[in-house]
Amino acid sequence: MHLEHADACVATLSDQCLHIYIVVTTLGVKFLRMNGVLVVSLAKRKGFVIGLALLSLGWSLWLPRLASSALVNRGALLCKDTYLASGGIDCILSAPVDSRTRISVCEAAYGDFAIAARYDPSNDRALLWLAYVELVRGNYEAAQAYLLTGAKASSNNQFYPFLLGMTSYALGKPDQAMAYWAQLDNAEKALLSVGDRLQWQGEDRQAVKYYRVAVSMYAGSSDAHLKLAEALYTLGESDEALLYYGLGFDKLGRSNSASVNVGEASYHQALILIGHDRYAEAILALERANIWHPGYPIYTSALGKVYGLLGDYEKAEYWLNETVRISPASGSAYWEYGNYYMQRQMFKQAVLKFEQAVAVEPQGPAYLYGNLGLAYLILGDTDRAIQALREALRRDPGNSTYEGWLAAALSTKIPNE
Repeated sequence: MHLEHADACVATLSDQCLHIYIVVTTLGVKFLRMNGVLVVSLAKRKGFVIGLALLSLGWSLWLPRLASSALVNRGALLCKDTYLASGGIDCILSAPVDSRTRISVCEAAYGDFAIAARYDPSNDRALLWLAYVELVRGNYEAAQAYLLTGAKASSNNQFYPFLLGMTSYALGKPDQAMAYWAQLDNAEKALLSVGDRLQWQGEDRQAVKYYRVAVSMYAGSSDAHLKLAEALYTLGESDEALLYYGLGFDKLGRSNSASVNVGEASYHQALILIGHDRYAEAILALERANIWHPGYPIYTSALGKVYGLLGDYEKAEYWLNETVRISPASGSAYWEYGNYYMQRQMFKQAVLKFEQAVAVEPQGPAYLYGNLGLAYLILGDTDRAIQALREALRRDPGNSTYEGWLAAALSTKIPNE
């Protein structure tokens, strides 16, 4: 077997191929090390000592490194990952939090990485993979030991301060973690990316920890503040979320750039403000959402609703008409308009909008028919109310609100809701 084709062989994940390769390499190294003195001695008599001595030394150094590299490549393929292969920090940002489904196969590769490190103690990729597996296992001290050793062999590799920060943070040493992260070319990006991946995994409380660190390290960052606010909003911690929304959007106004979804974040801020009856501030947030993402119906309909709550009916109807214009085939657009008229106790107009809602979306959700039934009931059209409410319950069986309205319609009584 030609040694220069070893990596291609390893890529096939052939145990037999790799084992032959390692045996050949090991025997070659042992022979050269055991017989190096004899080779040199014989070479002296022939007069070409320098060439053979250098050849012997070169082989003894090169072969174990080649074997070590092949083992790491095979292990990386077993892990079905390339996070640690390219050397770029972007490749690893998701690795520690998106690995649980792959840890079993990485466990199988652990032996390859350990042997690779023994073959070549300076192979920082082997050390990095060992640290990675220990990190996912939750063995933070073991991971840190590998990382510290690897960092000495490869001081410029951005993986090491990044993962050393993660292990330090997991070990309850936030100051040490931040000292490591401060060595990164872009620590903010690394921290926010880990937080994003944690949120994607549904681990919002863990994400909050990384966002808080980013906020403490980058006090002027709109992204850090807004991502923290969004995570807190997801957790239902609305009051603290509102604080960070305010700080984040204030900083955004100066930089006018963001990696977060500004429209969605503004909408969530508005929902909290509406819950606190702070309608004027909610309108500012919704207008910002509409500026960043114009023509999005959820924002325009919310503007119509809030203007209605403020009693500015001209603007309310403008935004509700805009919502219908944007989404003419959406029952929800007409449904929101109907709710506006219900709020104003203009029940005949409400019925017209609710009827339009079910006309454009006859297979739509239950709430389209539920509110239509209530409007009919208030106007005394009990037959139509019963028909609409039964349709709502067919789509949403057991809904206690619709059941109450239907019972009231059947008894020709208007409910208290």
